[in-house]
Amino acid sequence: MSDTIEIINIIDKSGSMEPRTSDSIGGFNGFLKDQRTDPRVRMTTVLFDTNETTLYENLPIADVPDLTTKEYKAGGATALLDAVGGAIDRVGKRLANTPEHARPSKVIMAILTDGEENSSRTYNTIQVGDMIKHQQEFYQWEFIFLGANMDGLA
Repeated sequence: MSDTIEIINIIDKSGSMEPRTSDSIGGFNGFLKDQRTDPRVRMTTVLFDTNETTLYENLPIADVPDLTTKEYKAGGATALLDAVGGAIDRVGKRLANTPEHARPSKVIMAILTDGEENSSRTYNTIQVGDMIKHQQEFYQWEFIFLGANMDGLA
Protein backbone atom coordinates (compact mmCIF):
# COMPACT_ATOMS: atom_id res chain seq x y z
CA MET A 1 0.00 0.00 0.00
CA SER A 2 1.06 3.53 -0.69
CA ASP A 3 0.88 6.29 1.89
CA THR A 4 -1.89 8.08 -0.05
CA ILE A 5 -5.30 8.88 1.39
CA GLU A 6 -8.37 8.93 -0.82
CA ILE A 7 -11.28 11.09 0.26
CA ILE A 8 -14.57 10.42 -1.49
CA ASN A 9 -17.08 13.24 -1.13
CA ILE A 10 -20.76 12.50 -1.76
CA ILE A 11 -22.56 15.86 -1.77
CA ASP A 12 -26.34 16.30 -1.88
CA LYS A 13 -27.52 19.07 -4.21
CA SER A 14 -31.20 18.13 -4.25
CA GLY A 15 -33.94 20.72 -3.90
CA SER A 16 -34.14 20.32 -0.14
CA MET A 17 -30.51 21.50 0.06
CA GLU A 18 -31.25 24.83 -1.65
CA PRO A 19 -31.41 26.81 1.62
CA ARG A 20 -27.99 25.33 2.49
CA THR A 21 -26.26 26.11 -0.82
CA SER A 22 -23.86 28.72 0.58
CA ASP A 23 -23.07 26.61 3.64
CA SER A 24 -22.48 23.48 1.52
CA ILE A 25 -20.17 25.23 -0.93
CA GLY A 26 -18.36 27.19 1.79
CA GLY A 27 -17.91 24.13 3.99
CA PHE A 28 -16.54 22.05 1.13
CA ASN A 29 -14.15 24.78 0.02
CA GLY A 30 -12.97 25.33 3.60
CA PHE A 31 -12.28 21.61 3.90
CA LEU A 32 -10.34 21.73 0.62
CA LYS A 33 -8.25 24.62 1.86
CA ASP A 34 -7.35 22.71 5.02
CA GLN A 35 -6.40 19.55 3.12
CA ARG A 36 -4.51 21.04 0.15
CA THR A 37 -1.25 21.14 2.08
CA ASP A 38 -1.10 17.34 2.33
CA PRO A 39 0.38 15.91 -0.90
CA ARG A 40 -0.76 12.39 0.07
CA VAL A 41 -4.44 13.26 -0.35
CA ARG A 42 -6.35 12.34 -3.51
CA MET A 43 -10.00 13.23 -3.94
CA THR A 44 -13.12 11.93 -5.64
CA THR A 45 -16.23 14.12 -5.57
CA VAL A 46 -19.76 13.14 -6.54
CA LEU A 47 -22.69 15.57 -6.57
CA PHE A 48 -26.18 14.11 -6.55
CA ASP A 49 -29.84 14.95 -6.75
CA THR A 50 -32.13 12.70 -8.79
CA ASN A 51 -28.97 11.75 -10.70
CA GLU A 52 -25.30 11.76 -9.81
CA THR A 53 -22.37 13.53 -11.40
CA THR A 54 -18.75 12.68 -10.69
CA LEU A 55 -16.80 15.95 -10.81
CA TYR A 56 -13.42 14.19 -10.63
CA GLU A 57 -12.02 10.89 -9.49
CA ASN A 58 -8.80 10.16 -7.61
CA LEU A 59 -7.43 13.64 -8.33
CA PRO A 60 -4.46 14.99 -6.35
CA ILE A 61 -5.85 17.45 -3.79
CA ALA A 62 -3.66 20.27 -5.12
CA ASP A 63 -5.50 19.99 -8.46
CA VAL A 64 -9.04 19.97 -7.02
CA PRO A 65 -10.86 23.20 -7.92
CA ASP A 66 -13.10 25.04 -5.48
CA LEU A 67 -16.77 24.18 -5.73
CA THR A 68 -18.92 26.97 -7.21
CA THR A 69 -22.58 27.59 -7.98
CA LYS A 70 -21.76 26.54 -11.55
CA GLU A 71 -21.46 22.91 -10.39
CA TYR A 72 -23.65 23.08 -7.30
CA LYS A 73 -27.19 24.02 -8.33
CA ALA A 74 -29.76 22.63 -5.94
CA GLY A 75 -32.79 20.96 -7.50
CA GLY A 76 -34.37 17.60 -8.11
CA ALA A 77 -35.09 14.73 -5.78
CA THR A 78 -32.71 12.91 -3.42
CA ALA A 79 -31.17 9.66 -4.69
CA LEU A 80 -28.89 9.32 -1.68
CA LEU A 81 -28.69 5.52 -1.71
CA ASP A 82 -27.85 5.44 -5.43
CA ALA A 83 -25.10 8.03 -4.96
CA VAL A 84 -23.50 6.24 -2.00
CA GLY A 85 -23.93 2.72 -3.37
CA GLY A 86 -22.74 3.72 -6.83
CA ALA A 87 -19.64 5.44 -5.46
CA ILE A 88 -18.75 2.47 -3.25
CA ASP A 89 -19.09 0.14 -6.25
CA ARG A 90 -17.06 2.35 -8.64
CA VAL A 91 -14.25 3.16 -6.24
CA GLY A 92 -14.14 -0.41 -4.94
CA LYS A 93 -13.77 -1.79 -8.47
CA ARG A 94 -11.10 0.79 -9.32
CA LEU A 95 -9.12 -0.10 -6.19
CA ALA A 96 -9.53 -3.83 -6.80
CA ASN A 97 -7.93 -3.27 -10.22
CA THR A 98 -5.10 -1.19 -8.74
CA PRO A 99 -1.89 -3.01 -7.78
CA GLU A 100 -1.80 -3.42 -4.01
CA HIS A 101 1.36 -1.29 -3.62
CA ALA A 102 -0.46 1.62 -5.33
CA ARG A 103 -3.68 1.45 -3.31
CA PRO A 104 -4.32 4.17 -0.72
CA SER A 105 -3.50 3.38 2.88
CA LYS A 106 -6.75 5.03 3.96
CA VAL A 107 -10.12 5.61 2.27
CA ILE A 108 -12.59 8.07 3.76
CA MET A 109 -16.10 8.60 2.40
CA ALA A 110 -17.68 11.86 3.55
CA ILE A 111 -21.41 12.13 2.87
CA LEU A 112 -23.04 15.57 3.08
CA THR A 113 -26.84 15.41 3.00
CA ASP A 114 -29.98 16.39 4.81
CA GLY A 115 -30.86 12.69 4.68
CA GLU A 116 -34.19 12.99 2.88
CA GLU A 117 -33.87 9.95 0.55
CA ASN A 118 -36.76 9.83 -1.90
CA SER A 119 -35.73 8.71 -5.37
CA SER A 120 -33.11 5.95 -5.47
CA ARG A 121 -33.86 3.27 -8.05
CA THR A 122 -30.79 1.02 -7.98
CA TYR A 123 -29.88 0.57 -4.31
CA ASN A 124 -31.95 0.21 -1.15
CA THR A 125 -31.19 0.92 2.51
CA ILE A 126 -30.27 -2.66 3.37
CA GLN A 127 -27.89 -3.00 0.40
CA VAL A 128 -26.10 0.27 1.13
CA GLY A 129 -25.91 -0.50 4.84
CA ASP A 130 -24.34 -3.87 4.04
CA MET A 131 -21.92 -2.25 1.57
CA ILE A 132 -20.80 0.29 4.17
CA LYS A 133 -20.35 -2.41 6.80
CA HIS A 134 -18.34 -4.55 4.35
CA GLN A 135 -16.00 -1.69 3.41
CA GLN A 136 -15.51 -0.81 7.08
CA GLU A 137 -14.84 -4.37 8.25
CA PHE A 138 -12.77 -5.73 5.36
CA TYR A 139 -11.00 -2.64 4.01
CA GLN A 140 -11.12 -0.25 6.98
CA TRP A 141 -12.84 2.49 5.02
CA GLU A 142 -14.04 5.33 7.22
CA PHE A 143 -17.47 6.88 6.72
CA ILE A 144 -18.34 10.37 7.90
CA PHE A 145 -21.95 11.54 7.77
CA LEU A 146 -22.37 15.30 7.73
CA GLY A 147 -25.87 16.68 8.17
CA ALA A 148 -28.76 14.42 9.09
CA ASN A 149 -28.48 11.30 11.22
CA MET A 150 -27.64 8.40 8.93
CA ASP A 151 -28.19 5.53 11.39
CA GLY A 152 -30.22 3.67 8.78
CA LEU A 153 -27.17 3.32 6.52
CA ALA A 154 -24.35 2.46 8.89
